[in-house]
Amino acid sequence: EESKRKRLKLSNNVNDELQSYCDFEVQVSLPDPEYENKINELTRFNKQLLSEINELKHLNRQLLSENEILKINQGYKTENQLGYFKKCADHHKAWDSVCNIYQHAMAIEL
Repeated sequence: EESKRKRLKLSNNVNDELQSYCDFEVQVSLPDPEYENKINELTRFNKQLLSEINELKHLNRQLLSENEILKINQGYKTENQLGYFKKCADHHKAWDSVCNIYQHAMAIEL
């Protein structure tokens, strides 16, 4: 009787999405290869997405450092002047303002 208990038995449950069987009264589930492929695809997609996010983070850091250099080169020194760049939500207005200030400064020097 003990040898019967130790034999490998396939589950008769047809509603299971995963194949399963009992061995030594322990239920073990084996994933369907179709699900394995989907999991692998999702893993590859997640890796690609993470690499693109890291690339965007790198570009963002680079732009922030270049913005700091630009602010210093433009002559902005006070907290209010430097904060103007941070608070501006409309970037085209900020750059338009920067260009106008630069143009005005150049006109004064001439």
